[in-house]
Amino acid sequence: MKAQKPGIYHYEDFRKFLKDSYEYLKKTKRSASFRFLAREAGFSSSNYLKLVMDGKRNLSINGAVKVAKALKLNGDENEFFGNLVLFNQAPTTEEKMFYYNRMNKNRKYREIKHLEAKQFEYFSRWYYPAIRELVLLKDFQEDPRWIASRLKPFISIREAEKALSLLQQLELLERDKNKKLCQKNRAITSGDEVQSLAVKTFHLDMLRIAATSIDNTPSSERDISGTMLNLPKSKVAQIKEKIQRFRKDLIATVCTFEDPPEELYELSIQFFPLSRKKI
Repeated sequence: MKAQKPGIYHYEDFRKFLKDSYEYLKKTKRSASFRFLAREAGFSSSNYLKLVMDGKRNLSINGAVKVAKALKLNGDENEFFGNLVLFNQAPTTEEKMFYYNRMNKNRKYREIKHLEAKQFEYFSRWYYPAIRELVLLKDFQEDPRWIASRLKPFISIREAEKALSLLQQLELLERDKNKKLCQKNRAITSGDEVQSLAVKTFHLDMLRIAATSIDNTPSSERDISGTMLNLPKSKVAQIKEKIQRFRKDLIATVCTFEDPPEELYELSIQFFPLSRKKI
């Protein structure tokens, strides 16, 4: 079976792309080696690219250009590879979002990753999951103007229209026998250990909204509290497990309520270290 050259637009991890590209070279070029690839890219160290592939070294912008040339990427592929490198190596969520958006401007990438891009968009806007839950309210109206005014903070009518369209595209909303919108699946979760960039963005948005609720929401309608805990490092996983179990138990409890929902709430639990590790 003929070896197939890895397509850059199928990847969200440049190191995995490099590994697969190297394996392809070995299958198609008898002289291929790390030394050969380093020489083609113009690196003096023969094992530098292996260290990059293994996550032990980062790749500079100049280095990304050299690697792209060695792998014979064309202009668009070259630009995408550079953004992919910056995306993977960005230290903050905001920077990752910036480079992901640049990657997502590539038409070929969008075509290949169409569903993934839509799923990314679902979590990257806080009001998409909110509108999906809003459908359950007994007074819900499939009217973008009503939806926009019902959420807190407000969103635009255009944002509400786009959200309704996306939720139906992802089959998170469907129409019942009376042609009314309803949830296709009662519960949706991203998993306990959230790694997705979009979900990280969602959590950041929720934290910002929670902060504003201190001033704009009566204390009788909210509960914002904190507890400082002195813990041995060995017990952190146990605390996380209890938090995760509580969330799942709470969701299960809410699903048993027979009374129709009247308001939409967000529960956020923050658990993080306040002290620095010993040096």
